[in-house]
Amino acid sequence: MPNAWRSLTSNLRSLGNSFVEVVLHASLWALNFRLWFSFFHNARNGWFGVGDVFVGFALLLGLWLAYRRHGLAYAGALLGAMLAAYLQLFR
Repeated sequence: MPNAWRSLTSNLRSLGNSFVEVVLHASLWALNFRLWFSFFHNARNGWFGVGDVFVGFALLLGLWLAYRRHGLAYAGALLGAMLAAYLQLFR
């Protein structure tokens, strides 16, 4: 009986961790879109500052780390957010 209980709690814990990871990555995508939009908007209007350089570097670093950890699928989704933010400026 203790093995069944340990297995159940272990599986529930891993399921909870997976849920938290999915929510984190989904919110990261939405945040990524908003930050890229702000980055491109400031670059287009000439308000480009030090903070924008830092945000751009952090977003590119996040894109690289997403590729290294999760592979091309998630990094491609973040790259799609960047492209969507860029194209949103010309709408």
